[in-house]
Amino acid sequence: MTDDITHRPWPLVGRRPQLLLAEEVLARGTGHGLVVFGPAGVGKSRLARECLRIAEERGYAVARAQATAAAAAVPLGAISHLVPTPLLPDDPLTAVRQTADHLRSRASRTGLVLLLDDLHLLDHTSVLLLRQLMDTDAVVLLATARTGHPGTAAAAGFVDDRVARTDLSCLDPRETRELLVAVLGHPVSGRTVHHLHTTSGGNPLYLRELVRSALDRGSLVHDGELWDLVEAFTLTCPHLEELISARLDQAPAGTRTALELLALREPVPLRLLTRTVPDGRLDTLEDSGLVHVVRDHRRVSARLAHPLYGEVLRARLTALRHRDLLLLHADLVEGSGARRREDPPVVETDWLEATGEIRRPELLAAAAGQAAALGDHARALELIRTVPPAMRSFPLWMLYGRTLYEAGEFTEAEEVLGGLVTRAPGPREREWAITARAQNLVAGLGRTFHEVWPVVEEDWPMPPDGTLSAGLLALRATTATQTWNYTEAVDACAAFTALRDAQQEHDSGPAAVDPELLVGMAEVMSSVFLGRGAAARGRMAEVEAIEIPETVSAMSRETLELARRTMRVLMLAECGDLDAALATGAEYAGSAHGDVRMLLITRGRAALLAGDLVQARQLFAEVVRASRRHVAYMLPEALSLLAATAAQLGDMSAARRALTERDRLGLPESMTELRLGPAWLLAAEGRLGEARELLLGAAEDSRKAGCLQPESILLTDVVRLDGAALAVDRLTELAATCSGAFYRARARFARAAADHDADGLEEAACALADVGARLVAAEALTMAASLHHHEGRGRKAQACTRLAEPLLARCVGARTPALRTRSHLAAFLTPRETEIALIAVEGLRSREIAAQLHLSIRTVENHLLRVYNKLGINGRAELAEALGGVRV
Repeated sequence: MTDDITHRPWPLVGRRPQLLLAEEVLARGTGHGLVVFGPAGVGKSRLARECLRIAEERGYAVARAQATAAAAAVPLGAISHLVPTPLLPDDPLTAVRQTADHLRSRASRTGLVLLLDDLHLLDHTSVLLLRQLMDTDAVVLLATARTGHPGTAAAAGFVDDRVARTDLSCLDPRETRELLVAVLGHPVSGRTVHHLHTTSGGNPLYLRELVRSALDRGSLVHDGELWDLVEAFTLTCPHLEELISARLDQAPAGTRTALELLALREPVPLRLLTRTVPDGRLDTLEDSGLVHVVRDHRRVSARLAHPLYGEVLRARLTALRHRDLLLLHADLVEGSGARRREDPPVVETDWLEATGEIRRPELLAAAAGQAAALGDHARALELIRTVPPAMRSFPLWMLYGRTLYEAGEFTEAEEVLGGLVTRAPGPREREWAITARAQNLVAGLGRTFHEVWPVVEEDWPMPPDGTLSAGLLALRATTATQTWNYTEAVDACAAFTALRDAQQEHDSGPAAVDPELLVGMAEVMSSVFLGRGAAARGRMAEVEAIEIPETVSAMSRETLELARRTMRVLMLAECGDLDAALATGAEYAGSAHGDVRMLLITRGRAALLAGDLVQARQLFAEVVRASRRHVAYMLPEALSLLAATAAQLGDMSAARRALTERDRLGLPESMTELRLGPAWLLAAEGRLGEARELLLGAAEDSRKAGCLQPESILLTDVVRLDGAALAVDRLTELAATCSGAFYRARARFARAAADHDADGLEEAACALADVGARLVAAEALTMAASLHHHEGRGRKAQACTRLAEPLLARCVGARTPALRTRSHLAAFLTPRETEIALIAVEGLRSREIAAQLHLSIRTVENHLLRVYNKLGINGRAELAEALGGVRV
């Protein structure tokens, strides 16, 4: 893999507009040109070579030249191989004519394209000659030029009404993901994409070197589902360090201290940084492309132009130089008056890091809070642990417990948060500690609602009237939803609303925004799972209207925004708008400091319902990767859904692998959806009867728990596995009880399948497609086509097949039983015959099938004989093709 990446060209990604412009220039013919501008490593030469390849395909002759600093010392040095000798230097017109004639002699009938790399380094004589050649229509010029170089202005002089200019920028995160997947051949985890994109700055050259180094070191690994970076990955590599060092060595004289200071403490206010540069001029650093000036309202600060510059600069610092720079930064901040709120904590951390001494613990606490808000949990814990326990305030202990949770240190978080409850200085602080502890118990240690709530009641004794505060009611609602107790959550939400209304009537003021928002999201989620789509939509609108106050910490704000985005995706999917759900969830921040797993798994569910199995599989795999440290929370669910998705893609080995990992956890099946994975693996193996039985049992458990939405999904899967008669009555009841087009579409699908109603299946397919459930819609059309064919309506059968094709095109790789038996003759088979036929396709002998299905060998062979007769085939050799030509 490493050799391939090292030696073969990487694909061009995100450069379609530039390629279209190049094709337009080539279509104009000789005398025209295109100059590609951009910073070093952005892919200018790679793009130019692709343009040259296109020119060759169009019949142009091609020539290449490379301008260099060394060649610039010699007139015509870079293009001497293109110039006839001897030239007549005293007669410029003749020299141009001779050169033009020489180049035309090398050209094809179409013309000659000259690729000139690094136009900004071209000597003056060559510039003049090249300009004259352009004016005489001798060549088409394709050139590259680096921005931020002294010669860039001269290169820009080539651009006029005949020579186009295009500026090449770095890749955006989406393009970086696309490039990584194209190179590595498999999906890449969101965390890894974000890490590599942020570190490379979207620079393709830097990205390539990082990937190559990570592969060489074994830091970038494939776990069977995703490429992912191990935690210990070092972001620089020798070749990349050399490239960047050479770039940094070109820094203007006297600016080294400013660069090193930025490497340690960026962003640095411009007013401070100017004091480290001779004459206070920073424009030379900005002009050289090493520093970016950032304006945020009235604040103006500076950052290094690329994240890797800081990596290399820090690696070069000696311990003494590192100490001196920190003390210099502290002096600069204090000398400016340390007027900003974040200034004193910065000075304190500078002093601590430089000397190892603690002067003001409260400032270290503030610095730890800033680090936690930025998602740097390791830094926050490091700062907190420097403060002796006896000197830690209650807020610092709270921050310690919450940061331990965010860092995945759940056992230690329980020790810290459990001890805080009794030490809280007041009821509000006590409520905060209880809330944080409950969150850790559920999402960190995997405790159930009935295990967590007694702990809460012990920590917070109930008043005589048993009335909970608004905050604890919000906690009860969120804890219930996190542990799938939706009826309990609805009751808590109702109690919260009643308390809020009572407080307003007595002029006690409205409930705090945080509890209001948490209760609203809990109510949305509960409404979805209880089949109350209309209520969920209405409540979601109220939730989105709630403003998060400025007093909420950045870490809490991001957590709340992630939860709100997740609830919207869930609500849209439930209300029958799967495309909107997928679009809403697509643009999540890969840099998010909060826990994005719930958003990812919700997006994955929406993709699975829509039939986008490839996307669903990647999302579930990301949740699995991110949940392994949590073990009990979300991991079993993600593994089961991953298995279900892999099985529907025909990858039974991946499905078995996911279920084996889930079983090793040894955890109880607390969610009925956990049985989706085993059921779909059975279906993929052809054991449809066992799969239906498992799904029906899970659906019944969902019904008893009042969770109607999962029940509807499970029963729809029963219909998809040739069990419509077993599910149609209950799905019809659910359509009458629950709100939403999705429930009605599922019921229509079940009724038509149970009645073998081809026209009804077509109508159901339209209804399913309208909500975005493309895979089930395609399966319904496949069933309709088989029935039409059986009734002799060939044209209608063909029409259904054509309607299914665009739906299946968006369900890449789907290999469900309904699609595998898409032969029209397969409609004649009974469910038992279909089941035995699918197992036989896998190569099992009659004795093995009989043992698997608990039948006699004679019964199996009789069923197979009837299958052969109905399908008009002679035996097993023709069975796979007769069933649609697809083998699992």
